[in-house]
Amino acid sequence: MTTCSACCRGCIFSFNFYCFYSAGSVVTSGLESVIFSMATLFNAVNAMLFFGQRIDGRFWLATLLGFAGMLSLFWRDLVGDGLDLAMLGGIGLCLLGTYLFSLGNMISLRHQRRGLDLLSTNAWAMGYGALWMLIVSLFGGAAFAPEWTPSYLGALLYLAIFGSVLGFAAYFALIGRIGAGPAAYATLLFPLVALSISTLVEGYRWTPAAVAGMALILAGNLVMFSPRGLRGWPARLHWRRSPGALNGTQEAEP
Repeated sequence: MTTCSACCRGCIFSFNFYCFYSAGSVVTSGLESVIFSMATLFNAVNAMLFFGQRIDGRFWLATLLGFAGMLSLFWRDLVGDGLDLAMLGGIGLCLLGTYLFSLGNMISLRHQRRGLDLLSTNAWAMGYGALWMLIVSLFGGAAFAPEWTPSYLGALLYLAIFGSVLGFAAYFALIGRIGAGPAAYATLLFPLVALSISTLVEGYRWTPAAVAGMALILAGNLVMFSPRGLRGWPARLHWRRSPGALNGTQEAEP
């Protein structure tokens, strides 16, 4: 791996995080989630520009459903934000961080097409990302002061092992298998998982808009990843209910 390539790939483990953490002081987490969902669109467009991958109608429909679902899911947070100069700057940082994340996806796809080892390239990227963040922290006057408590160290180990090493290895492997655009659609599920845990642990209350948003996101996943999209499900339901399916006289649909 060349130094230039590793530096570029390190953007996904450094500058995009810096952009989102900096924007978090003026932008709510809900708005950040909505903006980050645009990674699906960025990945599709970048894959078309850099690799000539075709974008089909199913992808656009799934993206529309997913983005509408994110807006509905976090509508309460969005309408509560006042749009001022600081907010616009925060939105710009979120967009920049999302695009840097997308560029990292493209570099991962290129490396996999060249047959480079996924774990090795991830290790180099994380190393360069950590180095960049160390430089930014030193120039910014930030102090490295970890809390030597079980909860802090446990969370740090979880994020390092499961949230970074294993999580990104699985995500980049998914990019290599199904493409950058469909793989990024998985990011729409992150808020659903977080809110589900929040429901059990923190008592999060689901509003009608949030429930509608969840339904739209799941419908988008169905369009994206089901072999026939939404059109295939009426036939599947009809097959399951038909008498022939019960006695084995009707051939099962693949």
